[in-house]
Amino acid sequence: MGSHTCGGLYSLMARRSLNKTVADITIYLYLTALMGAVGAGSLHAGEEVIILGKGKTDALAEWDKPVHFGTGNWKVVGDAEDQAIKLRADSSSFALEKSITVDLSRSPFLEWEWKVTVPPAGGDFSSPDTDDQAAQLLVVFPKTFFERRKVISYIWDPTAPKGKIASAAGPIYLNVKAIVVESGDDRIGQWIIEKRNVLDDFRVLYGEIPEHAVAIRLQINSQHTQSVAEAFWRTIRFTSD
Repeated sequence: MGSHTCGGLYSLMARRSLNKTVADITIYLYLTALMGAVGAGSLHAGEEVIILGKGKTDALAEWDKPVHFGTGNWKVVGDAEDQAIKLRADSSSFALEKSITVDLSRSPFLEWEWKVTVPPAGGDFSSPDTDDQAAQLLVVFPKTFFERRKVISYIWDPTAPKGKIASAAGPIYLNVKAIVVESGDDRIGQWIIEKRNVLDDFRVLYGEIPEHAVAIRLQINSQHTQSVAEAFWRTIRFTSD
């Protein structure tokens, strides 16, 4: 390569490294602050815990809305006879997150509805340079003082195959494991209902059984691929079966 090309490539790599570092630090600070508020919550011991659903979109003022890179873009939109949350990212990364306290021994199943309309071009969580998804649902768990906080990230990845499980990029203070629940664009534009046994997933990923889930996050990313991404969310709930 010529000197100008090498210089441009070095500059691009340096910017990406700086952007990723800033984003990682921001993610850690927001999750740490979010976890600090968990103690004030009450324990849901019922069979169903509705996090998002009919009438719940009006309560988004209760959610934190951190922007990790670029500008956040979200709004509540009409969807047939219901409402949905629309997230859109233009070379940016941001999230909606909420502290919760769910007894997973009573409500171990996590069910949600999502729809991806624009996947980030070339996104693939296997590489930090392309780790972009239009839709991520993160479940956060309690920790002891001496361990990193464990997180499960359920993702719709543009490239990585459905069913893939691997560690995901993140700050050293978090231990994030990702599960590819949907992949590619075969189901783009369709509402899809997903259901996962969080206890089973946690056991497979970490070799333990958690007692509670303490936070939940909806996230969208397109800053690494410098592209556009768009997704919709309609319901999120924990159930007993």
